[in-house]
Formats: sequence, C-alpha cells, structure tokens
Amino acid sequence: MLKQIKTLCLALLLTFGSTAHARELVEMVVATTPGGSQDIATRQLQKVLTDIDSSREYVVIYKPGGGGSIGYNYAIKNPVPTLAMMSGGTFSELVINKSLSEIQQEVTLIGPVWNSPGVLAVGANSGIKNLAGLVKSSKERPVTCGAASRSIKLALDDFFKGVGAKDAQVILYKGTQEGMPGLISGSLDCWLDGLNGPMDTLSKADKIKIIATSGNRAPEMFPKLPLMKSYLPANSKFYYSWWLAVGVPETHPDFKESIIPILNKAFRLLESTDTVKIQQPEQVNQKFFSNWANFVKSLNEDIKTQ
Repeated sequence: MLKQIKTLCLALLLTFGSTAHARELVEMVVATTPGGSQDIATRQLQKVLTDIDSSREYVVIYKPGGGGSIGYNYAIKNPVPTLAMMSGGTFSELVINKSLSEIQQEVTLIGPVWNSPGVLAVGANSGIKNLAGLVKSSKERPVTCGAASRSIKLALDDFFKGVGAKDAQVILYKGTQEGMPGLISGSLDCWLDGLNGPMDTLSKADKIKIIATSGNRAPEMFPKLPLMKSYLPANSKFYYSWWLAVGVPETHPDFKESIIPILNKAFRLLESTDTVKIQQPEQVNQKFFSNWANFVKSLNEDIKTQ
C-alpha cells in the first residue's frame, strides 16, 4: 500500500512539474504555401523568437489562399495567441474591401520589416531574352504570367494594359513555390515577385532569368536591370515591391502587450546579421501603410475603368 502511495505521489509531482513548465503556444500564420519568401522570413523570425523567449513555443502553420485573406481571417479569430505574417499581397487584398482604420482595429501592424525589390523573371529556356522581348511578344500573341498575391496581379494587369498587350492573362497562385514549375517549364511566360527566396535561388541556378524590376530603381544586385515602368506612360502609377510585416491580433490584449517588446528585440538581432531592415518596429508605420492602401485602391480603380 505504501508503495502504491509513493507511486501516486510521484506521478502527481511529475504531472505538476510538467504543467508548471508548460510553454504558451504561439502560432505564426503564413498565408502562402511552404517554401516561398514569406515562409523563409517567418522561419528566420521563429528561430530567433525561440532562442530569446523560453516561455513560449512558436509554431509555424500554413493557411494559403484568397490572396492571403484566409490566413489573416484565421489569425484574427484564433483562440490561440497568434502572429499574422502580413505581406504586401495580403494587405492589398484586405484594403480593397476594408479601410486602414478597420484593419488596425483587428491587428497591431509592426513593420514593414522585410523588404525586397520586385523583379520580373522568365524561364531560362523561354526564348524571351529581355524586357523588350516580353513586351513585343505580348503584342503579337497571348502571354500568361503568374502572381503570388493580389498586389502583384494588379501590378501585372496594369503593366500589360499599359504596353498594349494583345491578350495577357495573369494567374493568381497560392504562393511562389506553386508557380515556379510553370515558369521553369515554359507554361508561364513570366513571374513577378520579390528578389529573395525562390527567385534568387533559381536565378543563381540558371533556371530562370531576371529581366526587369518593378520598382523605381534597379536593385543593388542588378544595377543595370531595366525598369518596367520605362515602357509605360509618364503618368502611370505602376509600382511593386515585396514587403512583410507582422500583425499582432487584438484578440489577446495581454499577449499583444508582452510580445511586442520581444518582437522588437528579435528584429534587432535579425538586423544585426543583415537579415532584415527595421522600419519603426516599436509602432505602426502609419505613413507607409496609408500610402500603400491608397496606392492599391487607386490602381484597382484604374484597372476597372480601363
């Protein structure tokens, strides 16, 4: 009997000890398929958060689809503390139907933290050698291009309308990884995305060829890269740049208050290794998000009226 009591006490102690040291679960929601730029950046952040915060367990989950809105809606309704990875595409999808103030009532936006110039790529064996060749092809035959978010699709739709393309179709994918096989095989004529993750890797492996940038100037890695907007009218609003911010849902106010200082520390550690470039991580970068929201809405209206 005494042995049974000792066994029971030991089991209770083990159970209590396990419970006392249980870590709070935090889900980091990636709104694309695994392997893309958003996933790579999230994994970088997950590693640093795990190293500096022993009280929580950070788990990456994937909720692709809907231009990022599926992942976002999951995050803001999640009963578990959550970090929503907010890309330019996700944000663009939201602001077409919501105001910036409505979004800020649902999440505290931190960033943008990650930034990457937008680049246009073709398959290495596509026969298209440069931007002039793509524009010429688009005027002579139907072309098909891929986009991993609503903001990229808007940018490509605007570009092809601006150059007078004959019949350009832009297909929206759930993530970069999903569309890359089509670009490499030649079933897609082009792909627009940020210059990081798969785009950078496949370019270095000579699987794809980067032929232009969608920004206002060429990236440092490709200083002679032509600007897509140089083929458009002078008054064109055309622009695309990949960025990623972190949204902390208002669902768990105590978690939000405690996690933001930890995120700031994690960002600074990442910045010290040149992984990210910090832009006011302590607070919402109001000007940036406001400008982006206005840009996306005006571009969307322009395309509708053309």
